[in-house]
Amino acid sequence: MPPRARTIPTVILAGVALLALPGCLVTSSSATAYSGNRVEPAAEAGVTLHRTSPEQTVAMLGEPTARTVNDDGEEVLTWQWTRKSASSGRVFLLFGGSSKTTQDHALHIAYKDGVAVRKWRR
Repeated sequence: MPPRARTIPTVILAGVALLALPGCLVTSSSATAYSGNRVEPAAEAGVTLHRTSPEQTVAMLGEPTARTVNDDGEEVLTWQWTRKSASSGRVFLLFGGSSKTTQDHALHIAYKDGVAVRKWRR
């Protein structure tokens, strides 16, 4: 068989194989879970500096994880939570992989003279 005659069936076979690959995904999954006292940014936005009291904040955001008084005499309320996510996927006979991540988050709001004076996330 001449070289050109062998090239055409090879190209056709390669094209069919490439068309079949996208259909080879066997499984894929992802999941996200939170633990702790999670606070969404939209909820945090309800806390207005120089206006919102600790009691009003707790009513909006729920009980904090911790309450402390710093060296400046500010009462600091802290909400802490953890975000865990996992994903995995397998492509038939070619690749299998997974990833897991854990992220710790916290919202701190400091109060002086009965009103919020600072807030920050870490």
